[in-house]
Amino acid sequence: MSPQPTPRMRPVVLVALLSGFLAAGGAVGQGDGTPPPKTERLRSLFPECAPVEVPADAGERLVRLALGADVLGAVRPDLGDLRLFDATGHEVPYVLDPGLARDTEVREERRVPARVLAARRETLRPADAPPVYREVYELAPAGGPTPADGWDLVLSDLPPTFVRAIRLERVSGGRSETVEEGSVFRLRGGQGRERTRLALAGSTAAGSTAAGERWRLTLEGEGEGFLEPRFHYEASSTVTSGESLKVPLAVGSRTSRAGTTVVVAERPPGMLLEAVRFESATPAFRRAVVVRDEGAGATGGTVARGVVSRLPGADGAEVLEVPMERATGDRLEIEITDGDSPPLEELRLHAVIRRPALLFAPKAVTTLCFGGGRARQPRYDLAGFEGWLEHRVVGSQVEAVRVLVDPAEVATAVLGTPAPNPGFDDTPALAFAMRAGASVDDRLYRWRRGVHARPSKEGLVRLPLSPDDVARARPDLGDLRLIDGQGRQWPYLLDRGAELEPVTLEVASRKTEDGITRYELELPTTPIRLSELEVDPAESFFDRGGRLVFRVPGAERERSTARIHLVRRDDATLADPPAVTLDGPGAVDRLALEIEDGDDAPLSFDRVGAKVPLPVLSFAAPAGDYALLVGAEDETAPRYELERARDLVLSVTAGDATVGELEANSGYSAAAGLGRGSGLRRVALWSVLGLAVVMLVLLNLKLVRSGGSGEAGGARED
Repeated sequence: MSPQPTPRMRPVVLVALLSGFLAAGGAVGQGDGTPPPKTERLRSLFPECAPVEVPADAGERLVRLALGADVLGAVRPDLGDLRLFDATGHEVPYVLDPGLARDTEVREERRVPARVLAARRETLRPADAPPVYREVYELAPAGGPTPADGWDLVLSDLPPTFVRAIRLERVSGGRSETVEEGSVFRLRGGQGRERTRLALAGSTAAGSTAAGERWRLTLEGEGEGFLEPRFHYEASSTVTSGESLKVPLAVGSRTSRAGTTVVVAERPPGMLLEAVRFESATPAFRRAVVVRDEGAGATGGTVARGVVSRLPGADGAEVLEVPMERATGDRLEIEITDGDSPPLEELRLHAVIRRPALLFAPKAVTTLCFGGGRARQPRYDLAGFEGWLEHRVVGSQVEAVRVLVDPAEVATAVLGTPAPNPGFDDTPALAFAMRAGASVDDRLYRWRRGVHARPSKEGLVRLPLSPDDVARARPDLGDLRLIDGQGRQWPYLLDRGAELEPVTLEVASRKTEDGITRYELELPTTPIRLSELEVDPAESFFDRGGRLVFRVPGAERERSTARIHLVRRDDATLADPPAVTLDGPGAVDRLALEIEDGDDAPLSFDRVGAKVPLPVLSFAAPAGDYALLVGAEDETAPRYELERARDLVLSVTAGDATVGELEANSGYSAAAGLGRGSGLRRVALWSVLGLAVVMLVLLNLKLVRSGGSGEAGGARED
């Protein structure tokens, strides 16, 4: 904050400035009012349009249009695929107010010097005591209207340490009224150990200009002389605060078991969630919740963790929202810890999002068109004002924010019911990416799976891989190819671990020796990557150590994890106690669980649950038959331009695909790979080795022959 008053721009001037820029930016077109072809093409990119009703009394004020859930659910998260048009079809520039984060606000900070009207200082020298320094200051009020939260009187230019008793009086018409008696101080120990600010909230003198009204401040205390401080008034008030919008979450599945409820919900596309809100008919509860990012495009991991609660009759005891970090997947897995309590009744989940708005000049704006994911982010000249809407502002910025958000300064527009855009070009949004790439030699791939693609209207297909696909692919998944009937590959985006598929590992055998039981687990395919194991013995109480023993692909010897702990104690009285969850070992082709029983009987279980992270291929292609090729050790990983449009591709709705069985590729030829890549290097290496062997054999034969001839000659000489 500047120590000097900041110059301030008057709102009427700023309105004229903003309106002029916005109006000028929208004046691009032909002289007869007909929109240029470029604008007509722009409008055809949006599948939906809605009428915009601007109030008749808007005058010269800016107009603010808040966006609802129907619009936000149809556009990209960056809000780039929406535009405003006027009655003649011309594009109208706007300022985007992205909305404030939850529990934040834009505040106005004002600072006014306090004019000293009179000052008096005296030193009191009591017997057998240090001198006492008394200072009396009379201060003129701040002037102008009193802020809603009142003024503070701030003392500055003070010593590093001091303590003074204070008495603050309001003086008016020859009478004085004590407002506060206390102290100001600054102690050693850093920030927070001082008081140099006196609140004047509720008073009238700070904002009054009536003759004779003033403040009188008395400072008194021991020390090394007078403080002689400087004075100024400060005020801070809210200009605007964040506005939230609740959007219901569509629940895909809900399961309750062993004191835990797990809900899988669809994440609304195109929206940046700030929190999840839990609503229930249960009158009183307190539950821990965890929210995980799942599905296509997910970065994985926990995005929210907290406690929701409700206690009837207690103010502030209802906490129904859990703040979230950014989620990118298309699903949310929400885990609610119920314990011994029944699941929450009539549970309803909502996404809490910021409510953005568009601000535009007061002209004949008639239509908002949106959606489709095809239009790029507009580059209007007033984008610089958007940053002022997201933080604390001072000086002239305060007036700008007022013009942009204050209801007294901005007219409010209303958005009508959206309808299909009759001029919409329904070419798939990903038509630019729906083209085949280079040809592939399918003889290089050991495995093949048939794929029948059913793309969405935007041209996208989502294909989850199976554990068998992953098992037969390289660890880096660089040998996956999707080809058509002509042998041409189709570009795809790869999301590793986008899906978690549950599998069951049967106990193939068990053997107990020296107090340790080894459970050999049967894997559904090898190798297989396991991210999580779930052991659910029949016993209701146990506390045992152990380890996971496994073999990684290509290794000869087994390895083991660090010591694991299997425990079930707190839930021993439950009829259906929870299973024990263990971290998975990763990619393995053999797996066993060793549990230390001591002198107890072995734990009873015949199977172990597991989760397999599966990649997902997203590709843009026409409907039809394709083939997934897997298993080419020497092929390099593909590089597709589609990766540069990842955000756009994953923002549109995807169709699905049906797949056939994974089969050995009848056209596979080991010899086909000998002339390329590492195959060629192996041929060269074996050729060199073969030539070396031949040369060595010939050399040995020559030595043998020469040696034999020498011995024969010697015998004749004798």
